[in-house]
Order: sequence, then structure tokens, then C-alpha cells
Amino acid sequence: MLLKYLAALIVLITASGISFAQSPDPAIQSIDSARFSDSIIRIQKTKDSLLAKAREEIEHTADSIKKMLIARRKISLAAFQQVLKDHPDYKFYNQPARQLIYERVKVNNDGIFY
Repeated sequence: MLLKYLAALIVLITASGISFAQSPDPAIQSIDSARFSDSIIRIQKTKDSLLAKAREEIEHTADSIKKMLIARRKISLAAFQQVLKDHPDYKFYNQPARQLIYERVKVNNDGIFY
């Protein structure tokens, strides 16, 4: 029984010595943290550049869509104006027609009718 406790004690002491020997050195941690912060900055710059490229592509696409819509509106407006110009009943582009309006002359019987 004593031999089991002694073996367990030796294993624990050895394990604690091994784990202490494998603990990281603070100097190495500072180098690693510097590398880590550099990698974070590099990743952030890459992410920002990708976002900037995506924004440029979105703005370019939005501008091309706006230009396409404006062109379509101009085409449809020109077609509509051409229809108004060529139609015989819609005389928007002709000289105004002069209509004479005469004032109605009252007859004495009108009061009975209304």
C-alpha cells in the first residue's frame, strides 16, 4: 500500500515538473502576440480592401442600372411623344384651334323650364 502512494507521488511530481518545463516563455509570448496583432491588422486590411472592391462593384452596377433605366425612360417618353404628335385627334404639337363662345341670350320662358 505504501508502495502505491509512493508511486502516485512520484508520478504527480514528475507530471508537475514536465508541465512546468513546457510552460511558455514570456518573451516568446510577446513575439507571438506581435505576430498575432500583425496578422489581425493584415486580415483587417484584406477585409477592408475586399469590402471596398465590393462597394465599388455595387456602385458601378447601381450606376449602370440607373443609366439603363434613364435610357429606357427616354425611349418610352420619345415614343409617347411621337404618338401624340402623329395622332390626328391629339393635336398637342399643332397651333391651338380658336373656338368662339357666344353668351346665351335669355328667353323669358327659361325660368319655367328650370
